[in-house]
Amino acid sequence: MNELNEKNLEEIKNLKEDVCKSWWRDGMFEISFGIVMFFIGLGYFVPKIPFLPNTFLAIFSSQVILMVIGVFGFFWLNRKFKEKYIWGKTGYSIPSNACPKSVKISIFAGFGFCIFALLSRKFLSSEVTILLTGTAIAFAYIALFFQSGKAKRFLAFSVLTLMITGINVLLGLFYPQAIYLMLFILGCASIVSGFIVYGKFRRKEV
Repeated sequence: MNELNEKNLEEIKNLKEDVCKSWWRDGMFEISFGIVMFFIGLGYFVPKIPFLPNTFLAIFSSQVILMVIGVFGFFWLNRKFKEKYIWGKTGYSIPSNACPKSVKISIFAGFGFCIFALLSRKFLSSEVTILLTGTAIAFAYIALFFQSGKAKRFLAFSVLTLMITGINVLLGLFYPQAIYLMLFILGCASIVSGFIVYGKFRRKEV
């Protein structure tokens, strides 16, 4: 009896893991993430807004608002894309609380990165900030690699991030322009990757 219960618990555990891993199998994550990174990259133009006071507090507040919208917008956009292009066609859906731990970790990590990226321009040198930010994003992609069931494309994004970081430092680009450039490149690459993955996913479903 105990063996049967243990077997059932193991099957339930594996099912939950498969549900969480399936969140990354259709490419909607990358498409949503890429759009949001492009949106956050618009922060490059915040200091150029004519009516915005050219002070650290004003620029900081504006960029925080932009990043907060981006973090929450990502989860909303990702789910909307799945509802329209995935769940409506395949006949399955993942409840919003299916992966509560991964969602909470993503939210806290996103906000932590946002605060660090904004405060670092005040207290750290440009080169150090670029290196730390690029390394943090690379490790985030490595975490996604394991969370997604070892999807190799996330390792490729990690390598790409480190390459962009190194090029930015070698070229002497300044923060935050270098970070916005990184987000723009990663955003475009993420959208392309997402559509490729989505195409493969749809062919398997047909």
